Amino acid sequence: MKCLPLETSNIPEYVSPTVERHDIAKLYPERSYPDHLFEAINTNVCEDFSQNTLIIQTEHKNNKKILHAATMLAAKNGDHKAIETSINKGADLNKQDTQGRTPLMLAAKNGHKTIVEMLIDNKANFQLTDNKGRTAWMFAKEHNQNEIAEMLLNKINYLMKHEIFIFKILMESKENLETFIDNESIDVNYINIFGSTPLITATINGDKAIIEFLIQQGADINLPDLNGLIVLMIAAGNGHIEIVEFLIQQGSNVNAQNKSGHSTLMIAAGNGFIEIVKLLIQHSADVNARDQADQIALMMAAENGHIEIVEFLIQHNADVNAQDLNGKSALMIAAENGHIEIVKLLINNHANVNLKNIHGQTALKIAAVMGEKEIVEVLINNGADANVRDVFGQTALTIAAKFHQNEIIDILFKTGSVNLPDNRSDSNLKSCEALKPSLADPQQLNFIKRRSLTL
Repeated sequence: MKCLPLETSNIPEYVSPTVERHDIAKLYPERSYPDHLFEAINTNVCEDFSQNTLIIQTEHKNNKKILHAATMLAAKNGDHKAIETSINKGADLNKQDTQGRTPLMLAAKNGHKTIVEMLIDNKANFQLTDNKGRTAWMFAKEHNQNEIAEMLLNKINYLMKHEIFIFKILMESKENLETFIDNESIDVNYINIFGSTPLITATINGDKAIIEFLIQQGADINLPDLNGLIVLMIAAGNGHIEIVEFLIQQGSNVNAQNKSGHSTLMIAAGNGFIEIVKLLIQHSADVNARDQADQIALMMAAENGHIEIVEFLIQHNADVNAQDLNGKSALMIAAENGHIEIVKLLINNHANVNLKNIHGQTALKIAAVMGEKEIVEVLINNGADANVRDVFGQTALTIAAKFHQNEIIDILFKTGSVNLPDNRSDSNLKSCEALKPSLADPQQLNFIKRRSLTL
């Protein structure tokens, strides 16, 4: 691919260069899209000689708006390459313009059958209506696009019978479902626009008999929904341990992760289902798997106060000093949420009390901000350094003063764990109500009085 610099940004992102400025103005007559589109910065035009198309790549604060405008224009003009690029870039195919129109409606209106198929295959909602109550099918019929209209009608019929089947899962017996499958040629792996499948519906409902039946009919237990969730995760999140056990026996992937990186173990740990956690680890679930935020199951259990799960995960080699993308450890998370027994448990299992997050804050500072006085005492008694400064220059004392945590300040002074500040620039100490004649050491009190007078 050869990339050429573009001196004037006169081509909208992801759209072939045949699109003109007035086309965008026609689509969005009352909006300022043209300015955003044609004044984009850091733009390069890349020519793909094998496809004979131009792909525009740009960095701009209005990328989502640009991408939507580009998708609408590509659908209107029948630009397959641009639609494919928009889909790959994560364009919202169901976003409507000011007239309520979607890319699918424009493609149907203008007779672009292949694009209609592409959009539907990527979960474009053909049931949406514009401001006049027209669906994509109506657009096709109004403009004599009969082949597209017939295709959409078939899609509507297909959708309706599968939605009926999903509803029947909640209401009817296995025998009735089997008859419906045979009579209506049901695809048991159908995914609707909301990401639900027959198997997901049965799992949420906790109906093991129907789950077994659907698997016998060919339902894929590892088929993810639109968010990457598989039925094992859904069963675990709803506490259905018998279903979890059955799905594992059927070959469900215990280490699968959804689009957020959450594993089944993380979901079970965060929701407090200890028996499911034990079952998953028994079947080789990765105890230190990380999600997109670099969190592990231990952190999720610590955040929600599930001490039994925290203890069990530690016993099975969970990393007590793991840090997420923000530098938070399980100890910091437990301190922030006031779970003192979990704080003690983590410390007893070698959690580092002086780890810093990306802001240079330790568990002690976090506990001080939150006013968790018992946790502050536990941390200090276990070697937490109260004089560490974060990236903003704050210590545990100054940050406690900033948030008016009076009792925390008393604890810091009475334990003798803080060095008094030696500068005169900290207004937090001046304004804190806690700095009053309630401290045991007259020298400390005099220092604070002097600082209050001179700040």
